Amino acid sequence: MHGIGEKTMLKSKSKMFKGLVEKIDLALSEGKTFDEIAGKLKNVHVKVRDEYVKPLPTDLCTQLAMNELESRWVIG
Repeated sequence: MHGIGEKTMLKSKSKMFKGLVEKIDLALSEGKTFDEIAGKLKNVHVKVRDEYVKPLPTDLCTQLAMNELESRWVIG
């Protein structure tokens, strides 16, 4: 069952994943404080079929925000 429909579905998922990663990257780079970064991450959403969903759970947003701030202190 490796037809054209399956390739189209994979391409669609790949595009959605790429968009999600770009939105996460933007949220990480735009925020200055923990609350800004975590808030922007929590508001990241993707369109799945006809609805928008927020795929990032709060715990993940918190961890990503902490990691981003820690990396800024190490680098800067």
